Amino acid sequence: MASQEEIQARTQGALQLLAGGVDVSTAVYVLQERHNISQRTSYRAVKEAERLQAMEDDAPAQEESTPQQRSQSIVNMLELRMMRAIDSGSDKELTAVTKALDAAKKWQGYALATQDAPRIGRYQD
Repeated sequence: MASQEEIQARTQGALQLLAGGVDVSTAVYVLQERHNISQRTSYRAVKEAERLQAMEDDAPAQEESTPQQRSQSIVNMLELRMMRAIDSGSDKELTAVTKALDAAKKWQGYALATQDAPRIGRYQD
């Protein structure tokens, strides 16, 4: 059974992650790794943080996260998975995560490149 201090630390960590634009699934994973807790316990902490955030008047809305924040959130999650694969020594997992991370970074670069590209041809607004 966790102490009140541990529960509060998890909730505060979840609040910080959510305030930073991290999505729920990544926040669950990060809490799980940081506090060495189950996925279910981590999910409860994130849900409690969301509830607290919704009670605040100045809480950011879901729509306020930008595509760059969402893509960065995916990259952050994959980097954590890579560290976990390195620690476990699993070559198969490390290879899979490396490929996924490479693809995510390429898509992130592609999204940034197309955002600033001139609008010519059939894709004009």
